Amino acid sequence: MKRNIPCNLEFRVLSEEKREKIHEASLTILETTGVRMTGERTLRMFQENGAKVEDGGIVKIPRIMVEEAVRTLPREVRLYNRDRVLVNSMGPERNIYFGSIAEQLEYLDYKTNKARRFTREDMKTMCVLQDYLPHIDFTCSVGLIDGVHPSVAGQIGFIEVVRNYTKGIHVVTSDTNALKDIVKISQDLVGGKEALIETPIFLYYAEPIPPLTHPWESNERAIVCAENGIPFTYMPYCMMGGTAPIEPAAALAQCNADVLVGLVLSQLVRPGTPYVYGAMPSVFDMKSTIGCYGAPEFHLNVAASAEMAEFYGIPFYGTGTVTDSKFVDIQSISEIEMSLFSSILSRATIVHDVGLLDHCRNILVPPDRGNFAGV
Repeated sequence: MKRNIPCNLEFRVLSEEKREKIHEASLTILETTGVRMTGERTLRMFQENGAKVEDGGIVKIPRIMVEEAVRTLPREVRLYNRDRVLVNSMGPERNIYFGSIAEQLEYLDYKTNKARRFTREDMKTMCVLQDYLPHIDFTCSVGLIDGVHPSVAGQIGFIEVVRNYTKGIHVVTSDTNALKDIVKISQDLVGGKEALIETPIFLYYAEPIPPLTHPWESNERAIVCAENGIPFTYMPYCMMGGTAPIEPAAALAQCNADVLVGLVLSQLVRPGTPYVYGAMPSVFDMKSTIGCYGAPEFHLNVAASAEMAEFYGIPFYGTGTVTDSKFVDIQSISEIEMSLFSSILSRATIVHDVGLLDHCRNILVPPDRGNFAGV
């Protein structure tokens, strides 16, 4: 299922000179300020390969480590479905893939037009619906099912998606053990560890904690993916004015530095590990303390981050067709349309969170507002 949406038009946020400046600023951050890391294995790995580890887990990474990691990165990331058929080819061809989420904390029931807790049966509905939609290329399994113990929610969610979905699968888990179980399930499904490395059937989503903090849990998930040949994205969700500088250029440099840490870690564990650049530099809303999904600055910064991914020659994990509105209304349709337009014209390879309302918070809809069933 190789699709390519040709882009006869495109826009650029960054010039070549600006991309170089952001790259150099990120290297300066890594070399002089450093990042905070936890996890004995990760710290030892960085130290043994040339990084300087200081008190408090501050790790200063020399540019030569970054340059070597970029050199060993594969330029194409392939994702297969449950039948080991190629469904997503992410690389220089500029294929663009759109996907949503298989489960959320809450579900807007199309039968009653009311929001309620998400159930296991709803996951089947979401997967079957997305499987039939021709322009949806993947779905995200997150493990947020009501009535299921959190320790196994991710594993059960993944199994349900595999049962009901024939396209690409992206996985998010609440802990490392859930990821390890999903890796084992996938290996059993395709015929062993080497078979999964050859034809990975899911892409993993991990995150550091901006600004410049890489906890044990995030590092371990990246290591598990690299050890098993699982493609993954390591996406900082930094908010300007909150967890990142208010100026876009400085926020992009900070985000880029965090992405480069995940990139280096992946290649230290296993050179050639497929890696996808991801970043979500948004605006911190001081009144509600959320990161805005519909803000123009958010999508300009995401487009700029996609250009940084192109600078390194790797695919980009983008965000689009999202809104801060709680309802299907004029605001939501406008924000979804404009973010979709931005995603298509930018350098994004993957566009996730398609169709999410209320900046992914999913508040219950009052009975007198909205009419989802009639849309």
